[in-house]
Amino acid sequence: MKGKRILSAVLSAALLLQLSPLAVFAEDTSLLPVTAQTALTEPAPEEPTPEPAGEETALPEEPAPEETAVPMAAPTPEPTAEPTATPAPEETAAPDAAATPAPEPSAEPTAAPDPAAAVQAMIDALPDEVTEDNAAAVEQALTDIDDAKESLTDEELAGLDFARYDAAANALLALLGEAPADEVETLDAYPTPTKDTDDYYKIATVSDLYWLATAPKDVKAKLTKDITVNPGVLDDDGNLISNPKLEEWKPIGTSNNPFKGTFDGQGHTISGLYVNLKKNYVGLFGHVGKGGTVKNVTLADSYVSGNISVGGICGWNDGGTVENCTSGCTVKGTGNSVGGICGSNQNGNRAGLVRNCHNTGKVTGTDFYIGGVCGSNYNSILQESDNSGKVSGKTEVGGVCGYNDGTVNGCYNTVEVSGEGNVGGVCGWNNKGTVQESYNIGEVSGKNFVGGVCGQNVRGTMKGCYNIGKVPDGNRVGGVCGGGSSTTGCYYLDTSGTDSQGESKTELQFKNGEVAYLLQKALDDAATAANKPTTQVWGQRIGTGVTDDYPVLSNDSAYTVYPEAASSPCKGYSNTPDQKFEHQYDKNGVCSTCGGWEAAKQAADGYYEITNQGKLYWFAEKVRDGETGISARLMDDITLNSNVLNSDGELNTGVNFTPWTLIGTNTNPFTGTFDGNNKTISGLYYNNSGESDVGLFGCVGVNGKVINATLADSYVSGKSYVGGICGSNMGGTLQGCHNTGTVSGNNNVGGVCGYNFESGILQGCYNNGNVTGTGNCVGGVCGQNNSSSTVKGCYNTGEVIGNNPVGSVCGWNGGTVEKCYYLAGTSAKAVGGGNEGVNCASKTELQFRNGAVAYQLQSDLGAGVTQVWGQRIDTDTGETDETPVLNGAYAVYPAKEGSICKRYSNKPEQTFDHEYDDKTRICSRCGESEQLKVVDGYYEIYNQDQLREFANLINTTSNGETKINARLMNDIAMDGTEWTPIGTSNEHPFTGDFDGNGKTITGLKCTKPNVYDVGLVGYASKATIQNVTVKDSSFIGNERIGAVCGSIIDGKITGCTNSYSTVSGGFYNLGGIAGRAESTTVQRCFNSGAVTGKYSKIGGIVGQARSATVQDCGNTDTVTMTDSAGAYYGGIIGLAESGSTIQNCYNTDSNTAAKICGYGWCSPSNCYYLADAPDSSGSTGTDIIAKTAEQFASGEVAYLLQKGREQAVWGQKIGTDTYPKLGGDKVYQSAPCKSEYTNTESKTVEHVFGSDGICEKCGQPQIAYTVTIPASVELGNTATITATGVTLPDDKQLNVKVAEGSEFKVALDGNPALDTCEYTVTDVTNKTATKEVTPLVPVLTAVSGESEKNVELQFNKPESTTYSGTYTGTVTFTVSVDNKS
Repeated sequence: MKGKRILSAVLSAALLLQLSPLAVFAEDTSLLPVTAQTALTEPAPEEPTPEPAGEETALPEEPAPEETAVPMAAPTPEPTAEPTATPAPEETAAPDAAATPAPEPSAEPTAAPDPAAAVQAMIDALPDEVTEDNAAAVEQALTDIDDAKESLTDEELAGLDFARYDAAANALLALLGEAPADEVETLDAYPTPTKDTDDYYKIATVSDLYWLATAPKDVKAKLTKDITVNPGVLDDDGNLISNPKLEEWKPIGTSNNPFKGTFDGQGHTISGLYVNLKKNYVGLFGHVGKGGTVKNVTLADSYVSGNISVGGICGWNDGGTVENCTSGCTVKGTGNSVGGICGSNQNGNRAGLVRNCHNTGKVTGTDFYIGGVCGSNYNSILQESDNSGKVSGKTEVGGVCGYNDGTVNGCYNTVEVSGEGNVGGVCGWNNKGTVQESYNIGEVSGKNFVGGVCGQNVRGTMKGCYNIGKVPDGNRVGGVCGGGSSTTGCYYLDTSGTDSQGESKTELQFKNGEVAYLLQKALDDAATAANKPTTQVWGQRIGTGVTDDYPVLSNDSAYTVYPEAASSPCKGYSNTPDQKFEHQYDKNGVCSTCGGWEAAKQAADGYYEITNQGKLYWFAEKVRDGETGISARLMDDITLNSNVLNSDGELNTGVNFTPWTLIGTNTNPFTGTFDGNNKTISGLYYNNSGESDVGLFGCVGVNGKVINATLADSYVSGKSYVGGICGSNMGGTLQGCHNTGTVSGNNNVGGVCGYNFESGILQGCYNNGNVTGTGNCVGGVCGQNNSSSTVKGCYNTGEVIGNNPVGSVCGWNGGTVEKCYYLAGTSAKAVGGGNEGVNCASKTELQFRNGAVAYQLQSDLGAGVTQVWGQRIDTDTGETDETPVLNGAYAVYPAKEGSICKRYSNKPEQTFDHEYDDKTRICSRCGESEQLKVVDGYYEIYNQDQLREFANLINTTSNGETKINARLMNDIAMDGTEWTPIGTSNEHPFTGDFDGNGKTITGLKCTKPNVYDVGLVGYASKATIQNVTVKDSSFIGNERIGAVCGSIIDGKITGCTNSYSTVSGGFYNLGGIAGRAESTTVQRCFNSGAVTGKYSKIGGIVGQARSATVQDCGNTDTVTMTDSAGAYYGGIIGLAESGSTIQNCYNTDSNTAAKICGYGWCSPSNCYYLADAPDSSGSTGTDIIAKTAEQFASGEVAYLLQKGREQAVWGQKIGTDTYPKLGGDKVYQSAPCKSEYTNTESKTVEHVFGSDGICEKCGQPQIAYTVTIPASVELGNTATITATGVTLPDDKQLNVKVAEGSEFKVALDGNPALDTCEYTVTDVTNKTATKEVTPLVPVLTAVSGESEKNVELQFNKPESTTYSGTYTGTVTFTVSVDNKS
């Protein structure tokens, strides 16, 4: 059938030019070009401009939608950058009339004529059959229609139904023999179905259904059977089958000829509908108009795709009714208003109504207004409908409807909804409309304005709704609403997000009937207040048998939810009134009926015994309720939440944890005793950036005690006064407490206690967790310790981050901090500000691990004190502790006097040998380094202690014994203590070989500003320093300062690197590699560390060079002179003296005016600098060349530095390395055009010459030509000179001339002494205009692009005939481009 239709259209189109009076298919958009199709596409209803997904602002009043003259598509709302704050939408003055009033219908007698309707009437009047008897009349009727439609607009034409027109034209062509009769179809292909007694046409077959599409649009029809149009349209995932050969459906009703009849599906199903049109108003019904009704039909296994207003049942419901319909159709749209049931539900002369409809198919849109039931609901009613098909779109995307300014009532969504902005579980964007008594249980995802019920509510009404579906974390995201106006009586599941516009409820409160009761009670209270009868809307089956996990929309009395009887011990809900409930506590102490906490029992000593999380929450609430002096004791380890932190101590995202109830507040501080009993509370979660006084305990007051409590796998975050154990200790005592969780806040943040004041005491506490504060007073144990308060005998190993003051033990101290210890590197010092700590010290990781700190903490308590601190080190069970613990059973003892290894043990009076690590040569038990050993003439250095030992060896021996060698065997990280350089300028210069062996030393620190000769090596003479990298180090001194060597004479530095180490503080002689180099070669060295000096002789590589050679070196960091009166600073050398040389070097620092050498007598060659400083004078030397950043990055400079040497020195990984690298990937130059550089050998790049004859890539000029001159000619004959292949710049000319000074003479036997005679030469190229040839006058010229040029020269015999013998001679020609030969 489909094939016949297409062929018929093609045949008719082919006859179009010959049969112009018929204009058979002028309106068939399938045969028009794309632009013409666009012009004739049916219009969409006018859309109000969407609220941008990234802004929450007042909206302009939208115009009333018009029925015909409408834009093709509304503008797409794009999410915008989010502002710093989210202002509430401003209220604007309400207009006198509704924003989008429905137009009032005019009285019929005075209605304006509708030309489109008149043309449609002419089409509808065409006969069902064309015969010889009526052929002429049909032809005339078609002509009349063509004439009439000329006055219509494109939009009006797009709204016409040309089905009868096409059929009549096809039949006429067949009758006239202009198309095969079996390849055309008339309306007779769909015989008229029979009518039932109720005047409804009975639709029982596919043919009947297609007839309905062509029937008058006020027809009444009903399905009497299930109908399958195409079998197997969708696969199991709801996608269109591959390579479909399907009969396509033409939607019933257009914008200018909407369906206004009644279609009753009578509960039957239409399967296999296939619609794939690039047009508007697409669905089973394209456009349902005022008075039209579609009801009681199911659409299954179907595919509907279009542009604007696309829906499974109806594309555009314009004032009609769609009810009791179900769609299992996959719906797609490329424009706006795409819905599972109805694309656009819009008011015409009355509001459209979509009621009791259900969508189960996927709905996908690439634009805005995308909904599971309706894409858009304009001033219309959408009620008692639901969606269970996945919905996805761009913006304004909702599980039930994408956009609403009408009423959405009693609807719900159960599946995933996704988009970018304005995405909601029920409604994407509620623009002054009403969304009520609706809910969502599906996951909602988007980027901006995302809500469980509504993405954005702009001055609309939202009430009586709930959401239990998951929503993402982020800005403008809410459990109920992503943003906008406030809501009334709305709820959301506490694990589905947060929302200030709704009330959070637990899973139990949703499941036990509480939320259902509250939703219905709000309706009942409103009805009672208005003196109206109550109507049940919400319900839920509770208890035994079939139950609901959440409220449902039901008026069935069996679903009615009642609260417990007044005398019930447990607050519960039931489907039976006045029930009594007993608490049913689970193992965690939580009542499964009401969610209440189990009360703890009080022991004989008055302590409440806490055995589970319910009792702990109960205790916290009891304190908050005012019983601040009660006491409790943990009896078991308690887990509040699982896996709160990941392995890096960060909060696990995507998980909804039960929040903690703080014990004690600032107004009701805890004043009792809480005995942790050495038990652990795990999984505590509190995250509120607006709350202060935050921790396991919010506030502990005077006489309050928290002892022996451990907090693990916990996340505590607040505003200020934040601590793992206690936010604020207001005169109480925290003793023996321990935190391993993560703590964060703004000011006064500590791992154990945020703020300790009013004579508060922290004693014997420790922290292993990470502590972060965005403000000040941040400490590992205590954020701030105020006057008269004490922090004593504590330690910290957790990382501490914050603004000053920050301390590893205490951020700021106004009281006493003593005998506390911290892991080196967690912060710079024990106390960040205020009073310094007393007897506080940093300790290494090994000292914490091997028992040294545990032993020290216990010793600090004094002799005879009960064992408090301990640590498992070498127990019989093999269990160990990484840090000290508060457990006297694990006492720690030092090694016996005289033991070789000074380690610690859980057994007294033990002796030990060292256990050296093979790689580090450090004892794994006590941390002592193995003594230096000489191998093959070199001391082998494995660790920092051995490096310091070697320096001490040089600095304490006599001058004659400093010629000793060393070789690094490992990368070495220094511990930050002051470094003493190797070698001094007096009695102990280093004179040996220091071989870095390609290793790196990190963290050297020299901080003494009055010291001379500062660096890894201080002073060297006749020494070699090679192949070492000094990284992330700091060197400060007076003079002669360099990261590798302060001063070197008669030596060599090769293959060394300063990697981001700073050299500063000195007056003179500062260099990134060496401060001073005399009679020394510095080669293949590189500096990326800042060099800053005061006066003079400051260089990126060498500060002062005297009779020195600096070659193959590079600098990429700043070289700065701080005193304006100073001089001599340069990118490579500051001051060069006594004929020093600089070869193959580069500098990219833009600070130095002298890019290579600041001043001096030196011979630079092949050096380059980055020409990026606009005020820089660069360098005047011809071998000091500026290059751009692009030239550096391209590999050009690396190629030039390598300078054709076979031994690889310079290279660069092009595309990765910004600058040349020593030992980098080899760089090759392309050929014949030398404009490109590559890491691949022999890359061919051709010249690209511009119109000026210059290569656009490499700048090489282009000159090429061939001039042919005969070798000899006999007088009396002619010679031809030819120029071919001439390629020159446009302003250049090729010239061939007789050379200056040439004489036209020949000599007897070639000997001028015997006899000569003269001859002449004539240009005879133009036979009618010959001319004599003279020297310097061109005989031939040519320019670029000319074809072959010739000149014919006649060599004339002398006129005398008296000559005898052989005369010979020579004439010389010059060939030049312009005047250049």
